[in-house]
Amino acid sequence: MTDAVGRKALLTYNGSGQCTRVTVPGGNYISFTYSGTNLIRVIDLIGNQTNYTYSDTNMVTDMDTGGRSWEFGWTTATDFEYLSSVTDPEGKITTYDLLVPDFAHRKLRITDPTGRSFIYEFPNGEYTGNEGPQEPLVENDVMGRPVTITEKGGSQNPRRLEYNSDGAISRVTEFDGGIHTYSYNDLGLITSYVDALGNIWLYEYDANGNLTRSQSPAGRVFQYEYNSFGEVDQTSDGEGNVTTITYDAFGNVKTITDPMGSVSTFGYDANGINLVFLTNPAGNTTTYTYDANRRMIRMTHPDGSYRENIYDCCAAVGLRNERGAVRTVTRSPSLKVLSETDFLGNTMTYTYDGAGRLVQSRDAQGRTTVTTYNEMGQPTSVTNPLGHEVRFDYYSNTDQPYLHTLSTEPLAQAEIDMSWRGVATRANGWQYVRDSMGQLMSIITPRDYYKRINFTRDADGFLTRKDWNNTEIFATYGRDDNGLIVSAGHPLGTDSFVRNGRGQVTGQTWYDGKAVSFTYDNAGRLSTIVYPDLSTAVYSYDVRGRISSISWKGRVINTSYDSTNNLTGETRSNGINTQMVNDANNLPLQVRHYSGVKDLFNLQCTRNNRGLISSCTQSSNAFMMFPELTAETVNSTFTYSRSFTMTTRNGAAATTDGNGNQLTIPGARAFSGTYDYRNLLTSWNVSGVAHTAVYDGMNRLIQWTKNGKVRRYHYDEMDRLLFETDISGNLTAMWLYRGSQVVAMAEAGGDISFYHTDLKGNIAFVSDAAGNVTATYRYLPFGLKKASGYTDSNPFTFVGAFGVIDLGEGLYYMRSRTYDAVSRAFLSNDPMGLGVTANAREYARNNPVNWVDPDGMFGFLTQYSAEGAVAPRTGADFDNKVYNEPTMKYEPPVSRGPADPCVINTAWNVGTSNKQYGNAAGVGQLLMRLYNGEYGDAFYDAAGMAAGMASRVAGMLPTFMSANPAGEANDEAERAQIQKFMDDPNSFYNQNRKKFPTKNDNPRPDPYEFTLPPFSLED
Repeated sequence: MTDAVGRKALLTYNGSGQCTRVTVPGGNYISFTYSGTNLIRVIDLIGNQTNYTYSDTNMVTDMDTGGRSWEFGWTTATDFEYLSSVTDPEGKITTYDLLVPDFAHRKLRITDPTGRSFIYEFPNGEYTGNEGPQEPLVENDVMGRPVTITEKGGSQNPRRLEYNSDGAISRVTEFDGGIHTYSYNDLGLITSYVDALGNIWLYEYDANGNLTRSQSPAGRVFQYEYNSFGEVDQTSDGEGNVTTITYDAFGNVKTITDPMGSVSTFGYDANGINLVFLTNPAGNTTTYTYDANRRMIRMTHPDGSYRENIYDCCAAVGLRNERGAVRTVTRSPSLKVLSETDFLGNTMTYTYDGAGRLVQSRDAQGRTTVTTYNEMGQPTSVTNPLGHEVRFDYYSNTDQPYLHTLSTEPLAQAEIDMSWRGVATRANGWQYVRDSMGQLMSIITPRDYYKRINFTRDADGFLTRKDWNNTEIFATYGRDDNGLIVSAGHPLGTDSFVRNGRGQVTGQTWYDGKAVSFTYDNAGRLSTIVYPDLSTAVYSYDVRGRISSISWKGRVINTSYDSTNNLTGETRSNGINTQMVNDANNLPLQVRHYSGVKDLFNLQCTRNNRGLISSCTQSSNAFMMFPELTAETVNSTFTYSRSFTMTTRNGAAATTDGNGNQLTIPGARAFSGTYDYRNLLTSWNVSGVAHTAVYDGMNRLIQWTKNGKVRRYHYDEMDRLLFETDISGNLTAMWLYRGSQVVAMAEAGGDISFYHTDLKGNIAFVSDAAGNVTATYRYLPFGLKKASGYTDSNPFTFVGAFGVIDLGEGLYYMRSRTYDAVSRAFLSNDPMGLGVTANAREYARNNPVNWVDPDGMFGFLTQYSAEGAVAPRTGADFDNKVYNEPTMKYEPPVSRGPADPCVINTAWNVGTSNKQYGNAAGVGQLLMRLYNGEYGDAFYDAAGMAAGMASRVAGMLPTFMSANPAGEANDEAERAQIQKFMDDPNSFYNQNRKKFPTKNDNPRPDPYEFTLPPFSLED
């Protein structure tokens, strides 16, 4: 068999006409063995063997792969057999009872290994509902198409669907009454979509049905051109920026040229199947190696270092990193992860119940976390190793939680209301008002019940304004035709941005006329920053794209890394250098700052098998790490309310407002403060000194006044504080960064000073251009400090490497709220609103020896990487966002190939197709679209994905499991059912055959929350 580009697969047959071997391009083959008419053995491309056994009626009864055996039971119903039980390799049994075998009224009961059972109905093979309280009820028309879908326990109004004469969905009326309409051309392709707000999306196609033009409701136009093979070879975005794509003879992407002319090159194996190299625009090449089953086994970086995936017959079981350290997992016979052993040999184990749900995890110290479930399989409680229990209660017959018990002693609870979309409408006294597309329109706080924070959006869903109760506008955003921010208004004025074809900011001008320009290399990496005083910072990179040197004002910082991207050293032009030592899990163990043979700061720590610091020693320090402070400052006794707000300090009363903001704290260092509608501290008096603060729409501190002295802060699109001015607009200070980490400062007209950090990201000392130590800082774990030397102009001290600003007297601005080191807590509650912890005030999990929380929303262990002082890359990256904050960060929307494919259980084929809904990377992309306010793209990527997937899968799976085997008794009925789907132009069988470009592709509306089914007829 030869495909269109000449690749051949050779098929070999025995005398009975049965295929015994398939030889694939490259020469490897799969073999098949039979007993009579039954296939009994398959050996795959690398020798893994699967064996099958059969009953006397030729039904598969056992399937064994690598010692993992699945057993299947069959029961006769009138004139055919059906699958009645499945026993997994661990002996857990799921049973299927066909209560009504008649095709026209078929009814099935499924019982899982824990004994839970539900009845599903499939009249004429069409799912209509079940007795399970969470499952929807479906009414179908005579063509078998759903026309109403009613959620049990949810809204009393059903989703209603209407179809045109061709069988395509033309109108959807949602549970909340929102109406979506669709129009099509003669090829059955969508030409217009009108959303529930009346916004119109338009699409045009060529004669071959390829999408050539899409127009958003706000008039943003994207265009596509194709080669003779129907492959997209040119795209033009809303600003007219052109990206071109070329292909090899096999139809694989060969090159991508971005709007700035930078070229990424992709190479494949001799048969055009596997990606084997990727060369970035800087000319650096990453290579990929596969086993015979085409599983990625090695990724080799441009510097020759590599990482490897390790597999058994059936799944990934390990990862060997660039330093040769190995992380492994063990799996149950049914492939569930039973244990994970990290690079240092520390093991976490997992236990599951009969339904495969995680019920216990045990860490390397034997500490357990236990999860319990109700009969519907919903988690009802989680108990941590300290015995603290968190509970969840749900509305009857739904997956919607209404009560989150955060603590039982003392009792702390958060009430939650969820919309049918699965998003919060009320949480812990906060209310979230959304439009018919689910977009956040206003927030009502407990303190100001009749007032609200409002969000205004353009027709595409991009955020354009924030105001308080329709009177005080505190943020406006102007956008270009790609939806990217080009102006940002705030209480002090308006900042403007100029962008290149990639969308990167090349120029930024602030409200006071001060400007900074940025240039980038051909790989899109930052090359230079020109500051307001016209000084230029120049960045250089190594072959792996890591910053290798930075020069500014004639001074230089050179950096080195190990093969796993950990920072290992810094050399500075002033002669004070840094050595970093990291453990195999990439956590820092030692930081040493030295000049010649003299140690200026040398801190060495050990960590336990949970990665937490267990001991630290100092040697040869020019100054001590910990300060001596007054007894009154250090020793205090606090009492708290049930909601964890402070009520007394040392017996004197402390007060809070209705939102939980701390209004007063008594004592020698007395504090009083006021807060705005966002719960940001706007004025305060501490130890008799008056302060005020002004914030922009992204909660960034842009003006701080202390005793009449004004400091104005200016940030770039990456939220980095670049420079400071006084009230008259005079430049007073500037800052330099390595990635996200501040590394140096310069006062206006002065020379550069360097920052030196400890293991957590605290600034330990500052040195001048000549190598003199000009300022030192000593801290207690919760942030009380003692400073010496010239420190007045430096805002970065405690956790300063992350951009935390020191407000004096133990107060620190941490982006979303203010932290008080004296009371060891934030002054306001967790801004996430849902209350992810019982104590919404606690800092860094109440363990600041190890953890930091520089944005006031998520605590983590500090790592020093090629990106600066950073948090580990985890799912929490998506969790620590403030609701509907706009972003000014930009990622070019072009394919870069696999960024890091050698990661266990991580899909690297990200894509933006509507076929990626089940992909973890696709979910991450959807979240980022929502956080960026890209509601138009988010709708087309996965509208309603979260709300519909669970019921969709649960409804479809029984259909698959109860499918009749081929045989004389039911062939005719099966053929008729399949033919109906094949004849229906709107069926998934046909729709899966249509090709659409990635991004802005032409989605067909799906009655089940616009999600794809979990399998197709061909599966």
